[in-house]
Amino acid sequence: MNRKQQKEYTKRQIFDTSISLFIENGYENVSIDGIVKKIGLTKGAFYHHFLSKDAIMLEYCNKALDSFTDNLLQTIQFYKEKNITDIFEYLFENISRFLIENYGMINVIITQSKKANIALEELFLNETARIFSNLLTMGLTKKEFDLSLSHESLGKYISTLLFFKIKEIVLEKKKQEDTSKEIRDIYKLLVHGIFFKTT
Repeated sequence: MNRKQQKEYTKRQIFDTSISLFIENGYENVSIDGIVKKIGLTKGAFYHHFLSKDAIMLEYCNKALDSFTDNLLQTIQFYKEKNITDIFEYLFENISRFLIENYGMINVIITQSKKANIALEELFLNETARIFSNLLTMGLTKKEFDLSLSHESLGKYISTLLFFKIKEIVLEKKKQEDTSKEIRDIYKLLVHGIFFKTT
């Protein structure tokens, strides 16, 4: 490997090892000394790539949310010919899958790292509110609403409800297999009970 590849490899090694240790041992129980010892590096090498443990958590939040929102946008694009309720259902299935696949790290962020939790909340609310608002703008007319709210307000409402439901699931330590049902219940509440007139 050349020098650039070596630096990228070392940074990835620090990042991946840190995430694994956070999930396995808890964020507060993992030290920078423990991370570098596990890899066989110096603390100087750690600080060359990351300012702190929080920096690793914040980078994880950014990468995870980027991947998550990209997936939601791809879902909308793929199913754009479907009706709006079907698209929402596919989105909520993806959200449920994301939560299950990343449950360990989401648990660490929400329960153990205040800075990362704040960052995750802000990122999630902003990004998902934008996506839901755009979807509502694309697919709905005023006649389809039971509530006289703007698409932007509805997008923020959905995003906020989802985030705090996810937070509740994690804090109450619910079984991961129960997560899908929880998220599907929110979908049913939103689509069939709040936003769209039922027949």
